[in-house]
Amino acid sequence: MFGRLLPGSGRWSGGIAPEYRFWKRWFKTRGLHWPEEYRQRLDPQTSFSDYLRRFIPETQEIVRILDVGAGPLTDVGYHWENRKLLITAVDPLAELYQKLYRKFQIDPPVRTVPGRAEELSLIFGENCFDLVQARNALDHAENPLRGLKEMVRCVRPGGWVILNHNLNEGAGEHYRGFHQWDFFLRHGRFFIRGRRGIEWDVANELDGVEIETNPELEDWVQVHIRKLPLAGERE
Repeated sequence: MFGRLLPGSGRWSGGIAPEYRFWKRWFKTRGLHWPEEYRQRLDPQTSFSDYLRRFIPETQEIVRILDVGAGPLTDVGYHWENRKLLITAVDPLAELYQKLYRKFQIDPPVRTVPGRAEELSLIFGENCFDLVQARNALDHAENPLRGLKEMVRCVRPGGWVILNHNLNEGAGEHYRGFHQWDFFLRHGRFFIRGRRGIEWDVANELDGVEIETNPELEDWVQVHIRKLPLAGERE
């Protein structure tokens, strides 16, 4: 079942079964070691992330959000007073998550839809979200740089792409399954490195953006990427 789910390298596809087993245990135990997180992800009244709110203009009433690699239940929150949140959660394993919804009789506030990070603009179009985020997910992509470029394509000019990931998770997991890439900062710059030694200085790979990093965090890589408006264009 798992090997036929979607195209990908043998190493990447080998991560599908462990990921499915993790989420199956997570639903069966109602959150494993994180029962409060389980409750919040299923509660439509869970407040939208305070951290993510600061990237949205104060006067904006309708907010379009894309959560990339969201798993079966997005963790961004669903409710923001006097705002309308239009949340899309996408994940390449969404078809498997549909099976878990049925098995455990789950009706999520936002259902995750199928899609790979590398193909986001083909699915959703360009310049259509106010904020695009990936949390502990983009480093699981088969090609995270291509996925990041797609995230930038999908966000509107003036909008933000927000990344939060474990430091060098590929090396920490011995490059098994989905863990084929390391995210890290060097002199405040964001780098992606693969198990075969390929390395990208992301600022040199993206056009039309400005990048903020947070070098003060230990074991955590936090990157904020703002898509710049076109010359003469209002945000």
